[in-house]
Amino acid sequence: MGVAREVFEQFKKGGYRRVLDAKQSNESESPYLDFKTNREGGKPASRLTPQTRKVLAKAISAFANAEGGVLVWGVDAKENKAVDLAPVPQVSEFLHSLNNETGASVDPPVLGIEHHPIKQRGGKGAGFVVTYIPMGNDRPHLAMLGVDQYLVRLGSSSVAMPNFMTRALILARARPELQLVPVLPVQITRDGRVINRITGETRFLGNFNFAAIVPLRLRNIGTVAAKEIAVAFANDDTRAVFQPNAFFDQRSHPASLPISESTNTTASYDLFIGSGGLLYPGLTVEIGKMCYRFNSTSEVDYIGKEYAIFAEDFLSQSVLNIPSEMIRS
Repeated sequence: MGVAREVFEQFKKGGYRRVLDAKQSNESESPYLDFKTNREGGKPASRLTPQTRKVLAKAISAFANAEGGVLVWGVDAKENKAVDLAPVPQVSEFLHSLNNETGASVDPPVLGIEHHPIKQRGGKGAGFVVTYIPMGNDRPHLAMLGVDQYLVRLGSSSVAMPNFMTRALILARARPELQLVPVLPVQITRDGRVINRITGETRFLGNFNFAAIVPLRLRNIGTVAAKEIAVAFANDDTRAVFQPNAFFDQRSHPASLPISESTNTTASYDLFIGSGGLLYPGLTVEIGKMCYRFNSTSEVDYIGKEYAIFAEDFLSQSVLNIPSEMIRS
């Protein structure tokens, strides 16, 4: 658990007592903690004001571009220390307002932001809100809502991000991201005739009981071209065999890949190495077919095949799942 998360859990568990302790001890703001108020006409307000919307955007950008952090709404701070309580008149309304604005506060959005309400004792709906902001996965995050600036948390302040840091984070974010995409399979009857479920065409493939052929495509949803591409499929189940096309060098290579880091165990895979072509962002290419063979349709309860995709600056391991109803129906 990171420091920001620990601070957030302290406020969640301690509730109003924890907020009160922050004020009474004049708790200092830090790289992971910031106190904020929402005022309109000098008085605490239940809806985000235009100025507070910008405060929210700046705080999310700054904490997400650093190591994450926590905002405590309803606490006045001077010289980076909590000095007084300024509870939100209606916590539920303020929480609703926060939820509405959070998604549009930065670009790209930060996943995993949480807002936790804390009721003031005897406050009749008044209270505080604690906001958890995790470190962003797609840094840098640009503050929106009229701010249009990259910020970062340094010490107890949120400051404009230096140009060299912005550039470094943008370059680090540029990477390919490959997805394996199954296409609607075809069904093979008991006499070996394959039926294309889209066109209705049939052709004879051989004598076996039941099978399905699933064309596979590779899609790049990243921001740069993928190169040095390879795909590996687990060879533990011979009922499912991958048949590559010209995208690969047509030969499989034995490989061992880790299953669990904790147990240090590996599994046996067939590795298919790309023929050297690039896959540009937004493009999809067919890479071959996965062929499933069974004695009967009753065996088709679960069709899964572990696989891994490799490229320069990219690695992904998952399971190719084909819904059995796509083959039975």
